[in-house]
Amino acid sequence: ALFGNQDPDEQDAVFVIDGQRRVIVATNIAETSLTIDGVRHVIDSGYIKQTVYRNPAMSALQVTDHSKAGCEQRRGRAGRTAPGICHRLMRYDDFQDRPAHTTPELLRISLDAVLLQLRCLGYSMEKILGLEFPDPPGEDRWREAEARLRTFGALDDESAVTEDGRLMNRLPISPMLGRMILAGVERGCVKEMATIVAFEAARSVMLRGRTDEDKELASMRQAAFKHPSGDVLTYIRIWNAYAAKRQDPESRWWEWAKQNYLSSKALNEIDRARREILYRLEGERYKGKRIQI
Repeated sequence: ALFGNQDPDEQDAVFVIDGQRRVIVATNIAETSLTIDGVRHVIDSGYIKQTVYRNPAMSALQVTDHSKAGCEQRRGRAGRTAPGICHRLMRYDDFQDRPAHTTPELLRISLDAVLLQLRCLGYSMEKILGLEFPDPPGEDRWREAEARLRTFGALDDESAVTEDGRLMNRLPISPMLGRMILAGVERGCVKEMATIVAFEAARSVMLRGRTDEDKELASMRQAAFKHPSGDVLTYIRIWNAYAAKRQDPESRWWEWAKQNYLSSKALNEIDRARREILYRLEGERYKGKRIQI
């Protein structure tokens, strides 16, 4: 198996050349992120998981038909160092009817952060609607983002940027998550909220085993962190255990993570994101007071 949310040691297994025939089941990570020597055959399902924006204010991974350019990219994984064959699991006319290129990300994601940044730079809505993008979003997409930013308190009723909005824009997260952080500041739990937001913004920290026995063991080890009230407090439990291990100079925290089927890579990302959020907040003025972390 080869996918992004995987322990680095497990990812390294695809590079082991031991004379045995290997079948690598991979996600999009193998299209552009990695080159694996010795691949002679590629079997292309013709599908891809893409982040697609869905109203209201939600983005989701959705299985869609891959574009011709994407399928060609997959084909290129075979035969790099010797002749190879690509087997496409689709009809020829199906392939010919597909779009030439993958839909640009600007047309697939929420425009909340883009709009807020442009408004903070002094662009009016009229000027933003007149900007020449290579693939311009429709006016309705901009208006939906404007309405959501009002809901988050980033814009006022006249669509002017508020104090909350300027602070949200300085945070390295979406305005919706920024609204959560400001709620944490107001209620005196900003560190805990930064932890929750960092978990939400990062890849999943829970790893699955490769064998049935591993999967059963993973479920058992991870059950120790699960909180009956839901994922949010589960995140806090995992973070507290991880932070305790990191503070102990004698601890080999990455081995602890591996034993508990937690991704050390994801935990590092969460740690960096959390520190960045708190660093950006420290000393900022909010509602007439300096934020103290």
